[in-house]
Amino acid sequence: MGCSIGCVHGGNIEFNLQNKRQGGCRIAFIDGDEPMAVDWWILYIFLMDTQIIKNELEKLVTEGESICYALLATDKKYEAQLKEMKKDLKSLPPLIYYEKWYTEVLLCIKKFIPDRINDFIILYKDEKRKKLDILSYTISDAIQGITTNLRGDVICSPSSAYKKMRQQVEMLRSIIKIIDSKIFTYESEIRADLFDSEIDSATQLCQKGFLRAAGAICGVIIEKHLEQICIAHKLRITKRDPTINDFNEEIKKNNIIDIPTWRHLQLLADIRNICCHNKKQEPTKEQVQDLINGTKKVISTIF
Repeated sequence: MGCSIGCVHGGNIEFNLQNKRQGGCRIAFIDGDEPMAVDWWILYIFLMDTQIIKNELEKLVTEGESICYALLATDKKYEAQLKEMKKDLKSLPPLIYYEKWYTEVLLCIKKFIPDRINDFIILYKDEKRKKLDILSYTISDAIQGITTNLRGDVICSPSSAYKKMRQQVEMLRSIIKIIDSKIFTYESEIRADLFDSEIDSATQLCQKGFLRAAGAICGVIIEKHLEQICIAHKLRITKRDPTINDFNEEIKKNNIIDIPTWRHLQLLADIRNICCHNKKQEPTKEQVQDLINGTKKVISTIF
């Protein structure tokens, strides 16, 4: 699967999610022998395309850093510093290569951080400058090899554009973090849709008397939600197969929930265990309904 760096596949994901919110039907795709709900299929495709885009962005970051060093290499006073950094001067790209890099990166800036487009362009070329000095010297001047002197001393030379080139590279690097944030947003939206659907299923099962099945579904939802909270807060669970109570203890220990919420989760875990494990005690309809209501509260109030 290929993609153009100037094309953002996430737009398709937004369209699909929007269609679903507006009442689009749920479709099942077959992945091997297991059915895959359309929501997870969309996320799967999005993550694949997003990783390709991130890989391309990382390549551009690497190329941009090489151009930064190429700018420094135009000035002999930086030769020792570059050698200490183990930079092979012969492998650095010619400065004219920047033009291709700039064209590709400009598309990324426009698409992902359009509010920074003017900042990015002015680092390349300042059309409104009134004089050429160390502050107004741009990357465009460096590519052209423009040098300014005052009484025999060099004031500006291609190496003077290093900091501005570095700024452009860091702006590009920030896009990768933005993409990671978007992945989390899409994933959260899809997971919320799935949880709502599963809670509806649990409610129907409860109404028809399939209390253990309804309780088991709610238990899985709570476990998955608490697991994602731990991931979002970078909490590490060492247990191989953590339960609701394991996640509950961890998020309480890290002050993500208060004591009443912690106790409520303990109660929900107890009802879930009756539904899934305790064969001597049958869950009551009231208990399972409390579990369903508690599940709704957990996924809507704990983040």
